[in-house]
Formats: sequence, C-alpha cells, structure tokens
Amino acid sequence: MAVEDKASVDPQRAVLVPIDVSGLDRKDLISVERIGDTLSLRAAHHQEDADLGRLGNAARVATREVLGVQWLDDEAAFNIMLAVDGSGSAVDLVQEGSVSALAQVLTGIAQVIGGSNQMRAAVVDGNVHPVPPHQLAALPAGVVAAHQARIPSSGFRSAFPRLENAGDGAGTIVYLLTDSLPADIRDLEQLGEANETRHIIAMTPMAAWQLLGGTTVSHTVVEPVLPGQDLESRLLGEPNALHGLVKSLLQPCLTPRSEFLEGVAL
Repeated sequence: MAVEDKASVDPQRAVLVPIDVSGLDRKDLISVERIGDTLSLRAAHHQEDADLGRLGNAARVATREVLGVQWLDDEAAFNIMLAVDGSGSAVDLVQEGSVSALAQVLTGIAQVIGGSNQMRAAVVDGNVHPVPPHQLAALPAGVVAAHQARIPSSGFRSAFPRLENAGDGAGTIVYLLTDSLPADIRDLEQLGEANETRHIIAMTPMAAWQLLGGTTVSHTVVEPVLPGQDLESRLLGEPNALHGLVKSLLQPCLTPRSEFLEGVAL
C-alpha cells in the first residue's frame, strides 16, 4: 500500500505481512485515520497460526467459519482440557488413531478459542494423570504416548474434581474422550463446577448411545471407524463431517438457547 504522491520521489509505504483469512467472511487488516494533513495507518491486531498438521489446520478453519472470528481475545478465551479415558475399553481408540485425530481437531479449536491459555490434557482412570505440557502441534502425539505408557485401568471417572491449576477467571471446557456413556454419568450430571463445562466425546454407535439412555450433559457422539479405516482420513475426506464435528464440539461456546445443547451425532 502506498500513498500516491507525484510530487514525492519516495512516497511512504505500508507493507502488510501475509495473513490467513480462511474461514472468515471478513477481516480488518488496517485502520486509516486522517489527522490534520496526514494519514495515520495502524495494522489490526494479528497473531501467527501454528502449523497443526492437515487435520488441525482444517479444524481451525472450520472453527472460524462457525464462530465468525479469527480468534477470541484473552478476556473471552477459554481454558481447554482434554481428558482421555484411561480404562482398558478405550485402548482400541488409541491404537486405531481416533484419539490422535480427535486431539488434532481440538488443537484447531483451541487455537481459536483458547487465546494465550495453554491447552492441557490428561489420562483419567480413577485418578487424573496430567500429560506433560506440549506445544499445541505436538500435544496429540503427547496424549497418545502418555496413554500408551500407562497400564489400562478398570474404570473412567468423568466427574473428577476440578483441577487446582485449571486457571482462574476464564471459563474452562473439559472434553471427556471415551468410548461410551461414562459409568458415573449421574455424578457428572450433578457436578456443577463453577465456571466449567464438561463435554463428552463418545466414540460409539448412536444406537448404543441411545440404548444407554443418553444424558443431559453436553456431548458429541462420533460413529466408530470401520476396520481398516481411520478417523483422520475420514474427516479430511468429508469436509462437511468435519464442520459438523467442530460445530458440535463448540457447544460450550454457544448460548444456552442454542439448538446444539441437546447434543449432536456424527
């Protein structure tokens, strides 16, 4: 961008760095203000997007399409935590790649709604076993490694107490990744942690979910992959399915009157 001034041999120039606007209807790049006889140009606030891999990047674009913003400011941002079922029944979800794929989707979401808050993760059985901190792009692999390093337990406690380091002042979303309706679902329904929402991600057939009676807790039901297939490829090959998944996972960000609070099946 340059000021056209034929009387000047060296007009002033304002150069903008490349900005990814995927998923946005509009994006303010620069503000122009006249002050007396001069123009004041100011670049809009911008932050770099980390490379989260194909699925994480695609989930980030879908998140921006749903929310219509490039990211939430720190004042409105959420603390994001992924709690993965550490019981023996969830081992297959790790081995066939679904845990990694869903963690990648959540990193894309977290980059938009998490602000400067670091996304955390844990493997949960009867206790909570935090995953060591990772950069966002490396977190899915870190979750898988932490899960594989533990001996599978006989249970999954979805209603574990709020963690002390969950972060004060910001809303917290805890995603509970499991393979069925948690056995302690009634405790979870009555948990009521202040400023915290728990959202179940159940990798299970919808018929099985309905047979178990479902829940009033915010949730997303994802159909398991068929033998020889993987969830990452399925989501990358079906953009509408990825968009629907992201929209469902964003339930905690939407208003209480949202149609999505009843749960969405994919």
